[in-house]
This record gives sequence, structure tokens and C-alpha cells, in this order.
Amino acid sequence: MDPNPKILEHVETVLSEVGLSKLRLGATLDDIKNSVDEATPDFVLCGADFPDGDICETLVMLRHGVVGDNPFLSIAVLSRDAGSQKALDALEWGADFALGVPLNADALRQHLETHFETRHPFIVTTEYMGPDRRQDIERASKISQKKVPHIFKVKARGETLDDIHEAIEATMIDFNTQKLARHVDQVDYLVKRIGPDLMVGEVDETVRLFLEKLMFVAQDLGLRVEGTPHASLSRICRGLYQVTDAIHAKQASPRSKDVNLLLGLAQKLATDFSAQTV
Repeated sequence: MDPNPKILEHVETVLSEVGLSKLRLGATLDDIKNSVDEATPDFVLCGADFPDGDICETLVMLRHGVVGDNPFLSIAVLSRDAGSQKALDALEWGADFALGVPLNADALRQHLETHFETRHPFIVTTEYMGPDRRQDIERASKISQKKVPHIFKVKARGETLDDIHEAIEATMIDFNTQKLARHVDQVDYLVKRIGPDLMVGEVDETVRLFLEKLMFVAQDLGLRVEGTPHASLSRICRGLYQVTDAIHAKQASPRSKDVNLLLGLAQKLATDFSAQTV
């Protein structure tokens, strides 16, 4: 949020006017993360521009459950121009809607009403989890949508909270399973893209970037399989990360032994995951 005390006071007044209570205000990204970790709120209203980092990185952490315990909490971004690139970027990385400054109580009520009645279903890809805003019809058909628990709406409407926390946990498990499948597909895609170049020792900047992405996916996949029916894949994921790191460190001269091991591990990952999901 804008650190200007007058702006913070104005925002607090407007939020109170629409009936929101137990408000916690902060001026930095660390304030947001620390506050959410202490007690996950039902609604986060944050600025699009912070002096201490990129709001999009924090949104990814919120949506993936790295911060807080409800990836489906409602998130709005506040910007002097709700159509600015930074506001649009925040929407692309998980915010539900954007609001312009100065904040107006009537406009906020209208946005909240729309948010309650027509919230976008969520999707999961290897990098993203959040409201579905896809425009590509062909791409949209390949990734399923899911209506997520809407605790903010439930509380705002005064409805019963029975089973809402169980629903959040069940949806998180379902989304983690989807994330595993997306990651396995991504490993297969990345290895097929860089395999031919690595076999002939050609490692340019594009291949290096793909190797770095492969390390991230392998590491995240290894963490996500823990405590799931796919826990046995963690050893493959560790091996995949280690050999990718070794190839990346060699830069333009990867060892053929490492390249062959990479290809073999990627194939085993796909085969074992497929066998476990039948």
C-alpha cells in the first residue's frame, strides 16, 4: 500500500465504511507477508507498486500457499490507474480485480458484489495458480477450471462456515495434484526442447534458461510429492535437479554421461508418474 499516512488513513476509512473489520495495514511487501503468515485474512487489498520489491512475486507466494494457509483468499490491487501495466501484471499473476485511486466506498461495494457473484474459477499451470483469464480458446480447453472455496463471500453474506476450512484443504490437495501433473508435463517438454542441443554440446542462452527452469520445476516437484501417493518420485526429482545443475555448471561443454542421465531420468519420471495415476 502507498506508505503515505493520509492514503493509508483514507483506505482504512473506506474499508470501514463498507463494513470490513479487524483491519491490518502495512506499507511494505514484508508487512503483507508477515501479516498473512500470522493470520490469513479473507481479503487483501494491496498496492500495485512497492519500494521493496515486485507485488507479482508476493501474489505468486500467496496463491501457491507459500505465504498463508488459504491460496484462495480474495485479492484486489489498488493503483492510481487501474488499467496501468503494473495493475494488469498483478491481475495476470493472481489478483482478483483492480481498483483505482482515490478509493471510493460505492465503487468498492460494487466490485465486491461482482466478486461475490461472478468470481473467476481457478486454474493451475506449472507457473500459475489463480483466476482464469485465458483468451486462447484452444489453450483453455486443455486445462480444467475449478470453482474454489470463497470464504470472504461466505462471511460477508453471514452464511455458515461449516465445512469451509475442510473445503479449502481438499481443494489445495486437488490443486497440488494438478500442479504435479503440470510439472511432469513441463519436465518432458523442456527435456525434449533442449535434449538435441545438449547431445551435440550446444548450450546457448536459451538452453541455459531452459536448464534453470528445469531445475526449478524438478526442485518444486520434489517438494510437492512429499506426503502424497507420489512420494517415491522424490528420489528421481533430486537426481533430475542434480544432473541439470551439473550440466548448467559445465556451460558449453556438458558431459555426454550427464546428458544421457538427464534424458533417462526425465523418461522415468514420466513413466512412473503415469503408472501411479492410473
